Amino acid sequence: DEGVPGDIVVKQRVSSCGQAKLVKCTDSVHIIYKREGVTTEIVFREKKSFVNGNEVKRYSQDGIIVKKATSLFHTATGPGFEVAFDHNGRIYIRLSAEYGNKVQGMCGNSDGTTKGELTMPDRVTIAGTVCEFGRSWALSSGTCEPGNAPPLSMDPCNIESRVEDPVKQKCHRLVNDDLLGECKRLIEWEWFQKW
Repeated sequence: DEGVPGDIVVKQRVSSCGQAKLVKCTDSVHIIYKREGVTTEIVFREKKSFVNGNEVKRYSQDGIIVKKATSLFHTATGPGFEVAFDHNGRIYIRLSAEYGNKVQGMCGNSDGTTKGELTMPDRVTIAGTVCEFGRSWALSSGTCEPGNAPPLSMDPCNIESRVEDPVKQKCHRLVNDDLLGECKRLIEWEWFQKW
């Protein structure tokens, strides 16, 4: 798009995690940044950073800096963007104002409002549910086209009731059996109970 510092694509690779393998976790982040005919590919995986296929401890070239910011965070910064990955599955993306209303995907459209945040890949349709939105942006391996991911062996959007009931029971016990004792008055636990 005109007026943006460069084209950026941020993809995450998700795998099953947790004891029961019912939860999907981000295990790597792939960033592709294109500017003035130069493409830089950055991957954060297994607590390591890779730039254009080579493992790096620190990288600084063409306005892009890749580094291990702390023992938990790897960051990539460049003209108009910052991406951080904490290896607990969280990705943080910050874009400059030049990208406003020129982005799409799982992080919304960055137009300053919430009304279009669930816009699907066609840039017109608003998803009816978060799960519909997420599925519409899923990528199958070997393609960058959203919406054609293979079916999940265990769809996280369909397991909510199996997970939700035991969680509600444990929360009920914590709150009503007074297991928190004096600490209960210090914690805003009501917020966690809202479904």
